[in-house]
Amino acid sequence: MAKHLYGIALILVTLFSCSSKDVKTISIINTGKSNIDAPVEFAIPGTSGETKFYAASNGSEEFILQATPTLFHSDEKLSLCSILPSGIKEGTYSIHPIQAKSIFTLEENEKGQLQVIENDEPVFTYNFGMQLANEAPERYRRSSYIHPLYDLQGNILTEDFPDDHYHHRGVSWMWPKVFVAGERYDLWHIYGKDAELPGIHHIFEKWITRETGAVCAVIKLKNYWQLETKEKVMDEWVSIRVFRKANNGRAIDISLTWKSIVTVEFEGQTTKGYGGLNFRFAPREQTELTSYEGKEKDSDLKNLSWADLSAIFNNSGKFSGAAIFQHKDNSDFPAGWCLRHYGFLGIAWPGVERIKLNPGEQITLKARIWVHDGNATEGMCEEAYEAFQNPPQMTLE
Repeated sequence: MAKHLYGIALILVTLFSCSSKDVKTISIINTGKSNIDAPVEFAIPGTSGETKFYAASNGSEEFILQATPTLFHSDEKLSLCSILPSGIKEGTYSIHPIQAKSIFTLEENEKGQLQVIENDEPVFTYNFGMQLANEAPERYRRSSYIHPLYDLQGNILTEDFPDDHYHHRGVSWMWPKVFVAGERYDLWHIYGKDAELPGIHHIFEKWITRETGAVCAVIKLKNYWQLETKEKVMDEWVSIRVFRKANNGRAIDISLTWKSIVTVEFEGQTTKGYGGLNFRFAPREQTELTSYEGKEKDSDLKNLSWADLSAIFNNSGKFSGAAIFQHKDNSDFPAGWCLRHYGFLGIAWPGVERIKLNPGEQITLKARIWVHDGNATEGMCEEAYEAFQNPPQMTLE
């Protein structure tokens, strides 16, 4: 099974002429009994960017490892990423350097958008420039979010500038209550719900990493929060890693770090707590909200480790969807949620509690988006979540 799944990927590689000193051995443990191809990040001390790709084999099973900037292991600069076949066994594997053709491309346009493409199929677009829909008021112009994001069949899952909530924007991170020097701002509506507040904006500063490969693509960038007075109050680092499409689904990892320039406080909406990592879904039919507890109703601040929205998009006649997995290292894990059948899935973090960052203090939020076919059960969300939270471990021998 493993060879069948990875045959296409391995056809793309050409082996280096390598001596015995180039061949190393790794040990994999804690593979569990998952029946899902698992996107994993292995933090191995000393990982070098000099070699970008490795082939690992035990004689009957094989997979590719890609050296990439780390997202979930802050003590390492580089990690090895792979999609481990569901039938992978614990044990030792020999690895050696290879050359591999990237299956991803990155295309930037004059609108301030960076599109991530896998094998000529769009995956998502990151909007780093200021965006405004033709019919939306000027005060909703914004940047720093993902839209569109596509399902595995090419249907758009996200919505931007919806008529009922102009401020909603694809996959985004913002809060309705931000305080600087005792004055309130609104990163959610930008100028407040009724334009009653001074403005605050996400502003793109620079790219840090734009990298593609045979296993995944990674983009890293730096933003800042800027008041209408042009004062910078918060630095923001965005890291997004998208794994190649597997037979089970596609994993998109997100790590967001904020470091305060001045004292900044922020929190969710006063009673419902919304604000944090948000996913506004495109128009659809037969919407289902699901968690590990089963079908979910609309709710606020219910503590769940993961939640999913599945439906029929673009009149395709087939279910697809996306789940968000909270990383167990987040503060207040698991945070509450804002769940809405009208098409909203959001980690309500920090909810109704307020976070205060003094100058130089920082905090990070990590998550995985799992894009899948079918509903939450058919999309194997529970299995994908377990592979995310309790991945196999690798050591270099």
